[in-house]
Amino acid sequence: MVIERGKRYPMGSFPRSPHDLGRNFWVMPDENRPRAKQIQRLAKKGRGERGMFDIRNYRHMDVVVGAGLGGGSLIYANVFLEPPTEIFDKRWPTTAKKDQLQYYYGVAKEVLGARPIPTWKNDQDRRFIQRTKTFQDAAREMKRDSELLDLMVFFGNDFDDPAPIGHQSLNRHGALQTSCVYCAECDIASRRLQALAGWPPLWLDHLRNP
Repeated sequence: MVIERGKRYPMGSFPRSPHDLGRNFWVMPDENRPRAKQIQRLAKKGRGERGMFDIRNYRHMDVVVGAGLGGGSLIYANVFLEPPTEIFDKRWPTTAKKDQLQYYYGVAKEVLGARPIPTWKNDQDRRFIQRTKTFQDAAREMKRDSELLDLMVFFGNDFDDPAPIGHQSLNRHGALQTSCVYCAECDIASRRLQALAGWPPLWLDHLRNP
């Protein structure tokens, strides 16, 4: 049994206009939780809103939580990031340390096809991302290391030879996908991309048969 608050977001249901985004927050009238004034006004209408973004405001930080089938994976922009070993301190049970979980991180990475963005040839290349280069340049000037994180975004099945931008083909699981067009839709529609990948049955099969 899977218990999730919020609704399912099938293809085509993610907010697109500023008006839709402005109403796509999770806030209930009976919640006693710090909220931004604009979001509080939604709750004062009496019925609340059951949108995708649950924004929680605290003194030293703000937190954005995904509300809906998929939870945080609705809004995490398809970034595949393994927690470092030091995260798993004494507060974690001995059966849930990094060593025990490493296999499942590998399964997730393989099934979801996580990989860094393809490299570009020059700043005229359609794959060129200015903000990525700016970050890399800043790290280099500070004599710090930088690395590209793995993303669960489809760039074709061959990691060494990415498909042309916008090219449609069957992914490794037999589902039709479009190679990334660099529109940043994964920032608000990452669950849609996962649904297209057709991974849930394969994920469960790997968990049942490690």
